Amino acid sequence: MRIGGGDIRVDEFGRGGGACAYFLSHFHGDHTGGLRKGWGHGPLYCSSVTAGLLREQLGLDGGLVRVMTPGTRVRLPLGGPDATVRAIGANHCPGAVMFHFEFPDRNVLYTGDFRLDDDIRREAAALAGVDVAYVDNTYDDPRYVFPSLGESIEQVLELVGKHMDNEVFLAVYSIGKTKLLRAVVERFGRPVYVSANTARCYRAMGMDDLVTRDASTTNLRGYARGYYFKYFRWRHRRHRRTHTVIIPTGWALDADDDPHGYFYVPYSEHCDYRELREFLGLLRPKKVIPI
Repeated sequence: MRIGGGDIRVDEFGRGGGACAYFLSHFHGDHTGGLRKGWGHGPLYCSSVTAGLLREQLGLDGGLVRVMTPGTRVRLPLGGPDATVRAIGANHCPGAVMFHFEFPDRNVLYTGDFRLDDDIRREAAALAGVDVAYVDNTYDDPRYVFPSLGESIEQVLELVGKHMDNEVFLAVYSIGKTKLLRAVVERFGRPVYVSANTARCYRAMGMDDLVTRDASTTNLRGYARGYYFKYFRWRHRRHRRTHTVIIPTGWALDADDDPHGYFYVPYSEHCDYRELREFLGLLRPKKVIPI
């Protein structure tokens, strides 16, 4: 996204550079397009957790990265009228932040991906009347109404507890759903077996106590959602007696007729429809641009 006449780019890193400053809201693949080893357009502003992932996953030059502490305002090197930016916790994956830009002639909020909580409610009320808001609209449809994260986590814990005699597979991300993973690990006293790449991500986030590369130490398995549809159902065609698959996702509301015997839980780290409406009602932006 280009902000400030193209001088600032948020979650956009390709097309040969050309901006004075770059911002990364969080380290999910749909927000890091164009970032790769050797990228050098910078400076790149992000949270400390995201900075660690940039070093671990991309080997990005640490001299390009500017770590932002949520709540602290930073002056931007635009070479013109003063502009500042402040990071705001986004209640999404580890390290996810929003960005609030203040230019001499307007204020701009870029939410990135987020799930509404009380801190974000307070921020939205304080920023009421912002000139432009770039807003995550992943579930902007009335049919998407989710339980709270706490309620969704309890549903997963109940399912895991009922099937601990099996191998229990959880659909997780390399970065994200960590609240859920931590709750499972703390409740059942064992880590989750994950891929080498996911283990590296958890190490970079300082959460390597939640995962393991030794499958013999646990019956809990964590793989990306695509694995269960591309590979798992072919390898374990008669899985229901010995393997339990739990898929926590906001898209669970579209999976009523899944034929594979998987358990779906409506868990999302994005706003549902009601929360998005509430957020916009508090923010009252003059202009909304969906992202």
